[in-house]
Amino acid sequence: MYRKNEKGFTLIEILIAVALLAIISAVVIPNVTGYLGRGESAAYKGDLRLIQSAVDGYYADPANRLTGKKAYPLKGTTAEKISGGTPAGNGTAWTSGTGFFINFNTLVTAKLITDVPASASTDNTGGVSGSYSWFVKSDGKVDAALASSFSTTTTGFVDGVFP
Repeated sequence: MYRKNEKGFTLIEILIAVALLAIISAVVIPNVTGYLGRGESAAYKGDLRLIQSAVDGYYADPANRLTGKKAYPLKGTTAEKISGGTPAGNGTAWTSGTGFFINFNTLVTAKLITDVPASASTDNTGGVSGSYSWFVKSDGKVDAALASSFSTTTTGFVDGVFP
């Protein structure tokens, strides 16, 4: 029975409130996750531009020449630092070209960047726990491979993976 002095909500009122919250959540959550994905992509592109600019600055500086030739700030041998290139992997490990990975400590020391990007993996000298292995290709362009893939068949940003 209904009494005038009773306080509280009826079962119908509670069900309507829960249904409204479910509808609002169904609309809001997909929109928020879309913004997060775009933010990760933008952060990756920002890192790429920053690293490319730093590598270009290092390469152009006459003080960084090796055996009289321009060199990239890489981990490898003198020949690898002069040429750049693409590492190769078999899906479980890097099999060759690990000298083409960027040495971020060199860029920090040269004051071309202030800190190692959070996206840099331990494949890069100075990298920590990032998801990407950054390298310089033979044409001087910076690229990145997903560190856990041990492969350069697919490079660049991977949806949902950053840093």
